[in-house]
Amino acid sequence: MFSRNSFKALGLVCLLLPFTACTSTTIDAITVTPTVTDFDGAGGTVQLTAMATINHGGHPSTYENVTDQVTWSTPLAQVAKVNSSGFVTIVGLGLTQITATVSGFGGPVSGSGTVCAEIPGTTTTISCPSVTTARQSPSRLTLAQSTRQAAAPGETRQFFAHRTSLEGAQEDLTDSVQWTSSNESVATVSKSGMVTAVGPGSATIMAAVTNEDKTVVAAATELKVE
Repeated sequence: MFSRNSFKALGLVCLLLPFTACTSTTIDAITVTPTVTDFDGAGGTVQLTAMATINHGGHPSTYENVTDQVTWSTPLAQVAKVNSSGFVTIVGLGLTQITATVSGFGGPVSGSGTVCAEIPGTTTTISCPSVTTARQSPSRLTLAQSTRQAAAPGETRQFFAHRTSLEGAQEDLTDSVQWTSSNESVATVSKSGMVTAVGPGSATIMAAVTNEDKTVVAAATELKVE
């Protein structure tokens, strides 16, 4: 929920603006990023972020990170679980939305991101490319690596990120996406997608990129280190 302290802070912003007759402070919209995350099979995690667009009664809007203040939910708990901080854990195959909701003066205000988990290279009823159609995103991001077997500590692997447009055109974005590892005590990843296994366990390797329409797409896969 949007905290009272946040509203007090917003009221102070309103007072500091070089205008008079500031009337009201409301939340106009919630934006969740990454907008779309495709997982390479069941398993893996992603941290979502919720940003609120704040209306100041005719004055310029401001933006605030409300990730820890919204209520997170998903209709398909068998696909993904989300905690109160927007941290998503994939638990099964499927496609579902993760929604962030906050109570505004005019009623609930929500925003959502989509997560999808499928088995690569197989024919199933689950198809992550359907995310692109559902969200009207201009592209989809996929990850590839040279091998899918478990890694050993000290081993390095090059991951590759490719963006596919709705028309089917592919673009190598390996050197321009944002790479992250969910557990750097298990594996680290460089800015160019080079993954280094550090210690036993599992880590989600994720690549994210912002499209021209300001939507954020991401792809993730779980790496096991034995």
